[in-house]
Amino acid sequence: MFRHLLRATLAVVISLGLSGVLRADTIVMRTGQIMDGEKLSEDDNSYEVKVQFGTLRIPKDKVLRIDPETEEQKADRERKAQEAEELAEEMKAEGKVLYKGKWVTEKEKKVAEDKAAAEKKKKAEKVAAERKKKEEEAKKKAEDEKRLAQQQQQNLLRNGQLIDQRNEGYNARHNRSHGGQLDDYSTGGSDGYRNNRGPQYNQYNQMYRQGSNILNGGGGY
Repeated sequence: MFRHLLRATLAVVISLGLSGVLRADTIVMRTGQIMDGEKLSEDDNSYEVKVQFGTLRIPKDKVLRIDPETEEQKADRERKAQEAEELAEEMKAEGKVLYKGKWVTEKEKKVAEDKAAAEKKKKAEKVAAERKKKEEEAKKKAEDEKRLAQQQQQNLLRNGQLIDQRNEGYNARHNRSHGGQLDDYSTGGSDGYRNNRGPQYNQYNQMYRQGSNILNGGGGY
């Protein structure tokens, strides 16, 4: 994070130049960029440099060299500073203000600010819309998963009930049939065996068949 902050700070300093420093050395970076600043001190790892907005500590491995300011450079810097001051007075007299490095009218400044605000608002609305869409998708997914889990739970419960129904019908039918068989043996006739099953046997048999058919996907006993 420090490296990113240092890189951003250097970029600002280099782009704006240096008009408020009493003395300016030329600092040549290894990237080829050049900035003006006054070297205050140095240690084994870095330089402390005074710039227009304060001081910077620049790692030595980022610096190619530092050229001391010559008398000619000093004169040129002072001349440019004087010209910049005269231009500022002239622009202010015309009702202009310095906005992002340019002299513009108040109207031009407002237009630029309104445009920037509109773009910022549009970007914020886009981000909000995308966030809302993701939230809605996540909510729908959660609801679908909940609905599926409930359906699976209902299916498990239903299958359990059908198994109970099938087993109950099977056991009751078996017991009834067994009882009919004893009656049949006592009376001595197969017709008696069938007839002794009766309506209750048929009810149990229907329970067993219905449970089996559903559980087996249409197949039955």
